Amino acid sequence: MKVNTYLVNEKIPKEVQTKRKYVQDLERVVLEPAMGQSDLDGLNEQVGFLFNQRLSALALNDWLMFDWLTFDWLMFDWLMFDWLMFD
Repeated sequence: MKVNTYLVNEKIPKEVQTKRKYVQDLERVVLEPAMGQSDLDGLNEQVGFLFNQRLSALALNDWLMFDWLTFDWLMFDWLMFDWLMFD
């Protein structure tokens, strides 16, 4: 008798509540509109802008230089460079 009372009053209502919460989460995900190509293009544009902004900041602070031999960007640690120069 105690087992039945436990199942009816405690265990089953908790499981039902858990399942309802899971279904609500799934419904919320399904109702969310999918990202389209224009959304992806906008994100890509933002990432490119931030990346170029960061590269510009590094170049202005002499932490980034373009190597024309390898056509690649080089990061310089000027403290290490000074140490090598004066040793």
